[in-house]
Amino acid sequence: MGWMPTSGDFTILEALKEGLLKNVYKIQAPDGTELALKEIRFGGTGTEDYGDSMNIEEALYELNTIKKIATSPTEKPYFPKHVAAMAYLHPAYDPYTGECVEQGEVINLARASSEIEDGRGVSFFIVEEFVQGRFAEPADIERAKAMREEGMRRSPRIWLTADTDENDVMVCPDGALKFVDVGNFNALSRDEMRMLDDFMAQEQGATR
Repeated sequence: MGWMPTSGDFTILEALKEGLLKNVYKIQAPDGTELALKEIRFGGTGTEDYGDSMNIEEALYELNTIKKIATSPTEKPYFPKHVAAMAYLHPAYDPYTGECVEQGEVINLARASSEIEDGRGVSFFIVEEFVQGRFAEPADIERAKAMREEGMRRSPRIWLTADTDENDVMVCPDGALKFVDVGNFNALSRDEMRMLDDFMAQEQGATR
């Protein structure tokens, strides 16, 4: 898989977005390349206390969306270049002694759900191109919304959860727009929610 973020040989340059369960950082890889690192955390981190947090099915859907973008010649120019994605199983500690009883490890994405159900903490790491530019302004957002509508006609599976929020659309130096978040599940219309359910059902069925 090449270089992965758990190797510990990267440098965090800046926190771009920090939340209870989802963080985004600007990092520097070992070769000096500046990248964006997104971490989504589940299980063993208090996620059960936040009913409106992203669930495991949504996280896997977002990862699948990123993979589909990477293989779509028509759609990938509108999104950051994908570098790597992985799941990392957190170390397990004895609740009485605090000693580590199982080391952390990179795991198969399909295994992540069962580990979370067993109470182990899991993080998804997504490494992408760091997009140079500025955050979108109101006029840019209107253009982004129109671009999403056009994208939905071409490839609804890719564009359905593309976020058009001002913090998730970047304006590049040449004026092009880049959609840096494809994990927006909270602003979908009723018809789009039905479409999301259909996509999820199809993909879950394909992995069984």
